[in-house]
Amino acid sequence: MSAVAGQIDCTSLKLAISSFFIKETGIGSNFDMWMRLLSQDCLVELDLGFGAHRHAEIAQTIPSFPQVKNLRLRALKAKKHLKLSHNYMILSKFPAVEVLEIRGNPQWDDDSDLISSRSTILSELREYTGPHEMLCIRILFPPAPLTHLTPDRCDPLSLMKALDGVQTCSSITSLTGSFNDFLDVPGFYSLFDIFPRLTELSMDVVYGGENNVNSAVVSFVKTLTLSFPPWLEHLYIHWQRFDFDEWISPVDVARLFRELLALPARCPALKSIWLESFAFLFRSRRLQDGAVDEHTARTTERIKNMRDKLGAPRETGTSWGRGR
Repeated sequence: MSAVAGQIDCTSLKLAISSFFIKETGIGSNFDMWMRLLSQDCLVELDLGFGAHRHAEIAQTIPSFPQVKNLRLRALKAKKHLKLSHNYMILSKFPAVEVLEIRGNPQWDDDSDLISSRSTILSELREYTGPHEMLCIRILFPPAPLTHLTPDRCDPLSLMKALDGVQTCSSITSLTGSFNDFLDVPGFYSLFDIFPRLTELSMDVVYGGENNVNSAVVSFVKTLTLSFPPWLEHLYIHWQRFDFDEWISPVDVARLFRELLALPARCPALKSIWLESFAFLFRSRRLQDGAVDEHTARTTERIKNMRDKLGAPRETGTSWGRGR
């Protein structure tokens, strides 16, 4: 047995791992230590949670990770405004990112005019989850082949107003969102002006206040096929209300289901439809041989059983075209 006196130089040691999660809220130099231990050639997925007070420091010191494909940034306890220039500096260290998620919902100060040396970032981005307002900042989101968008819960009119004319939206084929109100039919079709290549649309709509869910749903379904976008293949809408005490009559339910059952024939481009509220659930899926597989439920118990059996697209993450 032998012993070596002195210090061991660990600067050349690297963790050859592909995925790493770190939550930094103020632990001194531990963040920098872990970042420099990670192999820049091996890491492909990084989940980075940071205290807002360290945002500027992280932007200055984080190494470059050219192989990272999946990046999640979480601003922890973000009670003060963060700088867009710092976000730019962080994102510039991940040139190959294809999937980006930004969480924490901080407020951003637009100081992008202070960025002197600019290079194209997020040029490989395919999927984005986070505040939709970020897409309006051209220096952070230059034109890229973005195909999947999942905005934070918002008012749909605010989203449409903010993203109208944003070039990045022209390539998006899948939109998944939670909205605190629902668009009328003209507003619904306006979505396809902003997202002209949309083939998958998935919406959770949470109602409150004086909104009448029943009348909104019936009106929407009855006029759904007016100028219906022929390129839309998958449609999922779940109308929710946490304080409802509404009652829907059997006559209204029967009328609603007549409209629902007519949808597949009137909308031949749709490969799958999932429409649901507290009063009904309708699922239609076009099979490879052209036949239509339909399921309906009209009571709370049957709706729950049907969801458990089929699995809603938003919950399973499965392709809508290959349902069970």
